Amino acid sequence: MEVILKSIKDAEMKAAEIKAEAQNECAVIAADAEKKAAEILKTSEERLKLFKEQSLANAVKNAQDDYENKIKQAEADAKAYADGVIKNTDKEVNDIVGRVLSGNG
Repeated sequence: MEVILKSIKDAEMKAAEIKAEAQNECAVIAADAEKKAAEILKTSEERLKLFKEQSLANAVKNAQDDYENKIKQAEADAKAYADGVIKNTDKEVNDIVGRVLSGNG
């Protein structure tokens, strides 16, 4: 009977050792996981900040390009309109100049 009790006691001691080792290993794994999580969070924040800055810079550039293109188009439209008005007034201007110069004005 003593052999059986000693065997049970030895098994209980071995189980307690295994449990303690597992708890220590678990603590190490948890600490490593927390450290890696903090590193991932920091890296993610840095990447998101850079992405935000790049997105903002791209938006500003696109807006500036769009603005410049619209200004160029408006200038071209205004020039075409002015050229058309000037072209269509040549007859009237010549008529008025002719009357002024001939004294019929």
